[in-house]
Amino acid sequence: MDIFYIDLRTKENGENEMHRSGCKHLPEQTKRYYVGLFGTCNEALKEAKKIFPKSNGCPFCCKACCSNVVRKITVKETVG
Repeated sequence: MDIFYIDLRTKENGENEMHRSGCKHLPEQTKRYYVGLFGTCNEALKEAKKIFPKSNGCPFCCKACCSNVVRKITVKETVG
């Protein structure tokens, strides 16, 4: 379980970035909103979007729920 926060500073694209406690990009206490304690960033993001509809995960601490992260997909080829 991790504690999640939303950055109160809206980015140029209209998003508010969500961070895990301990992230090096977590804003200071007066510039963040406590989302809660969750098992996954996807659960936390769902809750965050109730208050900040354009929330997105931090590309450093919440990669699994960051729509701006390009995910590498591997495809196994079978020869036969």
